[in-house]
Amino acid sequence: MIPDGYELDRQISNTRTAQVWTALDPAGARVALKLSSAEERVERRFKREIEAMQAAAGPFTMPVLEHDASFSWYSMPVADKTLWDLRPPVSVELAVAVLESAAKALGPIHASGQVHRDLKPLVRYTAT
Repeated sequence: MIPDGYELDRQISNTRTAQVWTALDPAGARVALKLSSAEERVERRFKREIEAMQAAAGPFTMPVLEHDASFSWYSMPVADKTLWDLRPPVSVELAVAVLESAAKALGPIHASGQVHRDLKPLVRYTAT
């Protein structure tokens, strides 16, 4: 089910449990929209995923922008690039920035006693 006010653009991934799309939110902002399959167990997993992302919120993690009360979908910012887009070669400085960002993103997650399943660190990097 597509949430009211969202307009799907391009499908990023499609698995048996979820679809991820780039979309426009009701205000016209470009977001990543993750839609669960209609299975109850998947929505329970989405609930845990959303709660974990909210608990780990910080400058080095992607925030959950919006979700529904039944945890069947959520939106988050669209990443401009991935490491895959930057290969090869990746500079030592960029590699260090990515590793530092990942370590900083893991801190709050591990401090809360959670284990990450799918880490998406937000890298703050400026080439010199």
